[in-house]
Amino acid sequence: TTERGLSTSAAAAAEIAACVELLSAAGRGAATASHAVLSATWRMVWTTEKETLFIVKNAGLFGTRAGEVYQVIDVEEGRLQNVITFP
Repeated sequence: TTERGLSTSAAAAAEIAACVELLSAAGRGAATASHAVLSATWRMVWTTEKETLFIVKNAGLFGTRAGEVYQVIDVEEGRLQNVITFP
């Protein structure tokens, strides 16, 4: 487990980045980010987003722990929001 990216080794991070690049290359030239099917609430299983990782890592400082993390995407509104739940 990588704890959403917190404990990812350098080798695993490089492998993930290579996979992301392959996906990016496969969609190059297509309007993939504007497709309405992306509009949804997605469970975040891995990220490099520093603020999200900081909160997940340091939730204990606030007397809690981080629960599930989601990304809410609304293509029509051009909005993306990270949501961290606290049980």
